[in-house]
Amino acid sequence: MKVFSLISIALLTLTTSVFAANPEQIQRLLNQGDCQGCDLTEANLYSITLEGVNLTGADLTAAGLQGANLNFAQLTRAKLQRANLALSKLRGANLSEADLSGATLFYADLTQATLTGANLRGVSLERATLIGTDLSEADLRGADLSKARLIGVNLKGADLKGARMPDGSIAK
Repeated sequence: MKVFSLISIALLTLTTSVFAANPEQIQRLLNQGDCQGCDLTEANLYSITLEGVNLTGADLTAAGLQGANLNFAQLTRAKLQRANLALSKLRGANLSEADLSGATLFYADLTQATLTGANLRGVSLERATLIGTDLSEADLRGADLSKARLIGVNLKGADLKGARMPDGSIAK
C-alpha cells in the first residue's frame, strides 16, 4: 500500500507540474512547433526536442527545460525567469530581449546564440559554452560565468557588474 501511495504521489506531482501550464498550448507546441505568446509557466519539458520552435513572447517562467534541445529556437522577448535550462542545447537560438533572470544555464550550449539586450541578471552560466554568442547590451549583473567557455563572444555594451568571470574574478 505504501508503494502504491508513493507512486500515486509521484505521478500526481509530475502531472500537476505539467499542467501548471496551459495543456492546449503544450499540445500546440509539441504538434505545430509554434507557440508564440503561449503560457507555459512551470511546464515540465525536460529533455524534449524543440529544435527550431517559435516561442516568441512565450511565458516559460519556472519551466523545467533541463536537457532540452532548443537549437535554433525563436525565443525573442520570452520570459524564462527561474527556468531550469541546465544542460540545454540552445545553439543558434534567438533569445534577444528575453528575460532569463534567475535562470539556470549550467553546462548549457549557447554557441552562436543571440542574447542581445537579454536580462541575464543573476543567471548561472557556470560551465556554459558561449562560442560566437552575442551578448551585446545584455544585463549580466551578478551572473555566474565561472568556468564558462567564452570564445569570440560579443559583450559590447553588456553590463557585467558583479559577475563572476571564468577566471574566478568578479567584474567591477
